Amino acid sequence: MVLPGQQITLASQGTSGAGTYYDLEVIRASVAGQSEMRDGVVSVHNSGRRVPCVGDVVLCRIIKISINMAQAFILAIRETPLNSEFLAVIRLSDIRKHEIEKLKVEDCFRPGDIVRARVISLGDSKSFFLSTAEPELGVVLAYTSTGQRLFPFNWEEMIEPNSSQRECRKVAKPVIN
Repeated sequence: MVLPGQQITLASQGTSGAGTYYDLEVIRASVAGQSEMRDGVVSVHNSGRRVPCVGDVVLCRIIKISINMAQAFILAIRETPLNSEFLAVIRLSDIRKHEIEKLKVEDCFRPGDIVRARVISLGDSKSFFLSTAEPELGVVLAYTSTGQRLFPFNWEEMIEPNSSQRECRKVAKPVIN
């Protein structure tokens, strides 16, 4: 299984076929699927698996935070679950549009949070780049360290109703259908 942008082989070892492209001296996949080489032609056949595309709104689970980014696994595109998880990154500069210099990643996300985000780039061969810079994007489900569910309080805080404990998050504006 290869993903878009993933290196398949060196250009000197084959010719680019369906579902592939040349990138300098390598052949890369342009679609997700199974790669094969037949008669010197490298191709990728789509396996029918859904892969996030630029512009898609996705649901992801935060797995790790650092000073300048949060790492996540993409779990679903809109409400459609994916067969496999895709690694993604939300950079500090993509969390919101204003007052970026005041932001701290740990005040926006915590490991385990479920976040609604938009795919803004296919990133590198390891991960997608996501953004939560729109009002309806951000944390949609979070829990305290003791396992109590948090609910949106305002655009940058969530609250645990029984104890009134508040925690900082980049909260998604609720989407009302």
